[in-house]
Amino acid sequence: MLDPPGVTWLDRSMKLTSTLNTFLVAALIVSDGEEDRRMTVKALTDRVDFGQQQSGWAIDATRELGSLGYLVLYSREGGDEDQFVQITSSGKRKAMRLIGEGLKLRWLSTWDNGATFSDGSKWVTEAPASDFLQTMEIAPDGRSMDEMIHLDHSAQGYAEVAEGIKEAIQRVSGDNEIEDREGVLAGLRYAQTLWARTSMKRVELTAGVLLTIDYAYEKARQGYSAVILTSLAALVRKFAKDKLHLDVDNLFG
Repeated sequence: MLDPPGVTWLDRSMKLTSTLNTFLVAALIVSDGEEDRRMTVKALTDRVDFGQQQSGWAIDATRELGSLGYLVLYSREGGDEDQFVQITSSGKRKAMRLIGEGLKLRWLSTWDNGATFSDGSKWVTEAPASDFLQTMEIAPDGRSMDEMIHLDHSAQGYAEVAEGIKEAIQRVSGDNEIEDREGVLAGLRYAQTLWARTSMKRVELTAGVLLTIDYAYEKARQGYSAVILTSLAALVRKFAKDKLHLDVDNLFG
């Protein structure tokens, strides 16, 4: 799904409240990471405990995230909770970044037979959001998105990626034609920080490195910056396949 016109990465990178962060991550998980899947607002509030909120907060949260390009709201007959929500590619990237940073969810569920507690409440499981990704087809090879990935800085291909990120930052810095240049640079610098580590979570590799480079390429589209970013993306994917043994051809199942 394309981002709404006029919405930039910098707009979308603004700091959100904890409730909005949780709402967006919940949308990613409930949708199974599928951009073409519509879900009701109620489907989100039925799955995740957002704590005590004012009446109408969920539809307000949907509209606010929609204004940032993270969600799309489809109006239809019925109350606020009956409205359809759909996550965008930008929303997916943002949610994955939040998961990589360790965001936690309070997941609601019934007993195996569908029963609830006597007061009608559900069982609450609080855990890192990455734990719930295992119920999605977001890691096609069956490995946890919370898995720690160890980077051997002496491994063949590692230095080439590091140099490629550095070159991409330098090139984008001087490219006046690239759309949302400052946002792209912020993302590439974050990827550079992650790549300099000796280990990271798989979700960080996916969202913080691979999807960041893909986003940078989308904004470059043509010219020498695009050539460098295409080469960089290929280097990272080759390293992930050959050295980390990860399936990176189908990031979201």
